[in-house]
This record gives sequence, structure tokens and C-alpha cells, in this order.
Amino acid sequence: MEKEYALTPVERRKSVLVIGGGPGGMEAAWVAASRGCDVTLWERSDRLGGKLHVASTPEFKRDIRPLIDYLVRQVERTGVRVELGKTATVEEIRQRRDDVVLIATGSRFAMPPVEGVDLPHVINTVELYTGNKTVGDRVLVVGGGLCGCEAAAYLAELGKQVTVIEMARDILPEGKTVNTRLAIRALIEKSGVAVRTSTKLVAVTPSGARVEHNGEEQEIEADTVVIATGFSPDVSLRDALEEELPEVVAIGDCAQPRTIAEAIWSGFHAARVIE
Repeated sequence: MEKEYALTPVERRKSVLVIGGGPGGMEAAWVAASRGCDVTLWERSDRLGGKLHVASTPEFKRDIRPLIDYLVRQVERTGVRVELGKTATVEEIRQRRDDVVLIATGSRFAMPPVEGVDLPHVINTVELYTGNKTVGDRVLVVGGGLCGCEAAAYLAELGKQVTVIEMARDILPEGKTVNTRLAIRALIEKSGVAVRTSTKLVAVTPSGARVEHNGEEQEIEADTVVIATGFSPDVSLRDALEEELPEVVAIGDCAQPRTIAEAIWSGFHAARVIE
């Protein structure tokens, strides 16, 4: 195993531009630098870590915080040139003429196409964790996947009265590990979150939401509605560049929304196969 994934020096020193300082981008940057590449890492915000900072907000996910510190240290240790507050543009990337461009711009929040999602008491999970929006006492979480269930458990920790609705017959996707599903289920049950499966969001209303269960519409009262139906890849840069530059690779959530471990693996692999 160690031999298979050994980091060998590149055949020729290459210039590598990594766009995005989340887990996949940081992993790709330090691995490429450790192999002898000249690496520049652009991050739009004022700090590295990306959505790891958001993901580590709940106390039950505090174990993520040391991971941020580790990846930042690896980036610093390997001499990656980091530019914070840097917004990537197609024209500037073209002008740099790097040998390899690794795009790790992450994902965008996917808002469901239903009536009322633009009402002021509707927020997404990023807004929930960053505290940019006020959250009322009664909260409806739309989406019973990992994202929604973690949000529900976090809200319950804050003392909110929480209801989760999920279109499927059960919460949490089968794609997650058994340990993860069991741990999140335990949190949900312990915190007293109400779960309503086989329930579809029809519309958000000023007083909560209108849902459908077994063909019948019902009203759920809520002060805040949290949309937790997932993310979609941010492919705008990739689509603009992949036919113009010799080597453009999308990694992490930019390629496909995935877990933290999968994003890190994606970044590691992209940097490991640079020739």
C-alpha cells in the first residue's frame, strides 16, 4: 500500500495553479509541491479551509477542526504560494499559462424549485452555520440526508423545536457508512427531533410550509425553514478552461459533491498523477 501511493518527484518541474482552498484544494497543493512542482493556491476568502469551517460548527463535529490546522500546516510546510482574497478569472488564468490547473472551487447550494423559497425566513445550511440569518424557535428542515440530519441535530443543540421532512421512506442515504448513519440517527433520536418521511415539500408559506404525505397536503408551522437538499458542482471555471488549456482537472466538490474524505482523496490523486 505504501509503495502504491508513494509520492515520487515529477519528471519535470511544472507550474501548478490550484483554485480553491478547501480540503481538496489544500491536499492537491501540498502533494504537488512535495513532488517538486511550483504551486500557487488561490482562495477567494480570507482564510484556507473552505466549507470545513462551516462543517465543523456543530460541537459534535469538532473533530474536523484539527484537520483544517493539519492541511494548512502541510501547505505552509511544502512552500505553496498562497494568495488569499483572490477571485479567479478566466482571463488571468489564461495569461498565467500554468502547466496544470486544478480547479477546486467546490459546490453551490441547490435550492429546490418550489414556491416560496425566496421568503425571508428561508435559509440554507451554510447560512445556518455561519449565523448570518436569525433562526426562530420552530424550525423545519427540508431534506433528511446527512446534510439535513446534521443541521437538525445542531438546531436541537441550540434548543430549537425541530422537524425534518424527507421524500424517501427513511432518513440518511444508503451511500453513507453504517457508523455515520448510526451516529447521526442516535443524535436525532436523543435530541427529540421530529422526523416525517415520505413527505414532500410543496411550497413554503409565510407561516411555515405546505407538504404532501400519502397524496394529502398538510401544513407545518415553522418560524424558520432550512433547505438542506444538497449542493451541485460549481463547474463554471472548468467548462470555460478545459478546452483551452493543456491540463485542467476538477477535484473535490467541483467534480461531484462528496464527503470530506473523498474530496481529500480527489485532491491527492490529482496531484499524485502529475507527470
